[in-house]
Amino acid sequence: MTGGETSLTVLVGLAEEAELLRDASRSWPKPPHILVGGGTTAAAERRAPGLLTEHPTSLLSFGYCGGLSSDLKPGDLVVATEVIGQSDRRFSCDPALSRGLVESAEALELTVRSGTLATPAEAAATPAAKRRLADTTGALAVDLESAALAEVAVEANLPFAVIRAVLDDLGTTLPPFAIAAVDETSGRPRMTRLLLGLLRSPGDLPALVRLGRARAAAQASLRRLLVRPLTA
Repeated sequence: MTGGETSLTVLVGLAEEAELLRDASRSWPKPPHILVGGGTTAAAERRAPGLLTEHPTSLLSFGYCGGLSSDLKPGDLVVATEVIGQSDRRFSCDPALSRGLVESAEALELTVRSGTLATPAEAAATPAAKRRLADTTGALAVDLESAALAEVAVEANLPFAVIRAVLDDLGTTLPPFAIAAVDETSGRPRMTRLLLGLLRSPGDLPALVRLGRARAAAQASLRRLLVRPLTA
């Protein structure tokens, strides 16, 4: 997307998402301000007011998401048309910003889908949980940050958009210890907790390996997207 003198603030969930965006944006004319949500819905809600500290003109939710549709695979991009938060509160994304993101992705020949994105209180970690969420919300994908950003945007009367790369698809189970290993302060994995969890549940190793492959696909798509500045 292109624009004039604008200021973009981005909310991500994890430190690695922030680092990916920070590295790519060093060559941009105006790099965005980046805020790390911390990897949980509750942490994102606590951090979200900080999105306004740099007086942005628009907000963006960026990073990974979970797929709730059987035709989404790791690395596919999702641009939200609306975000559903807790208590079924719905937030409409800015059409112009969202359209620009779709056009940028398509110009780079990336696979991109548009639709509703849900932000529940907890991660949808199993195929059954993802199907229930899809059935109750009609959402295409799920993340843990976008509703917090949307609420701040609406209260501040700022346009916002969401673009996420699918990490875990509909058939993927996220090992519970992998979710619990994320430090809510830094958004980084606590390796000791991760290794202890794997020692206690060695049968989850194949799932962790598959998740690593999916992570590489999601990162590759986001890197390709970021060859162009994300400005609003």
